[in-house]
Amino acid sequence: MQVLPPDRFQPDERFTFNNDPEYEANQRVLASLVGVVAIGMPAMMLIFGHGNGCVRFSISHHYYTRFLGTVFVGSLVFISAFLIAYRGTNPRENVYASIAGIGALLVAIFPTDGTGCPPGDIQSRLFATISSPTAMDPRAPVDGAFFELFGAAATIHLISAAAVFTFLAWYCLVVFTRPVPGVSSDPVTGELTPVKKRRNTIYNICGAVIVLSIVAMGLFGRSDWWNPVRGTLIAETISLWAFGVSWIVKGRLFDFALKDTGA
Repeated sequence: MQVLPPDRFQPDERFTFNNDPEYEANQRVLASLVGVVAIGMPAMMLIFGHGNGCVRFSISHHYYTRFLGTVFVGSLVFISAFLIAYRGTNPRENVYASIAGIGALLVAIFPTDGTGCPPGDIQSRLFATISSPTAMDPRAPVDGAFFELFGAAATIHLISAAAVFTFLAWYCLVVFTRPVPGVSSDPVTGELTPVKKRRNTIYNICGAVIVLSIVAMGLFGRSDWWNPVRGTLIAETISLWAFGVSWIVKGRLFDFALKDTGA
């Protein structure tokens, strides 16, 4: 019988982050990476998502493209994993981040419906089973069957996306703007530090942009003119960019202008 040494793979205090402020710094690096992904993902869709001349109606419709579909799903899974694992400074913050993370995961798993393109020749990833009366008489599915995983998938996608954007706006406007007495605000007067004021300005702008995008999609999403002008694509892109900027600021990627140890 093999005898294993008792000190095998024991925690190394020089390597682990037990009671080490460096842990917070590493979590901020992840927050910055999430922000970069949130900005980069829609940018890639806008640059490369025009196969066969089709500009998709929304970012979610890139789920069906051969390469960008993988980028779309992978980006959302990465963001989801971070939000679920994210640990703030109080239990409610953790719960809400986890809800947003689960929502992002559902958006990745359950696609929206429709081709996302005007009528015409398009390419897509295939999630439908094609059956035909005879082997020599193949018939394509009708009513967009290529683009519907199952009946309720699009509804789950829509509800999850709305929940994600709502929680992200709430984080920008409520959580990120809070002062930390003695760190980002005067413990006696409550006056914010100049750096915190700059960060809060960015947080409030990002939160307002996300809220306005949600309202626009809710008010105009079913209008006849909305899809032709790619309203959802524009609103989703702006929201994700605002989300990305807020988390980059939260992660102190731009330490030269926005650095201190507070929220």
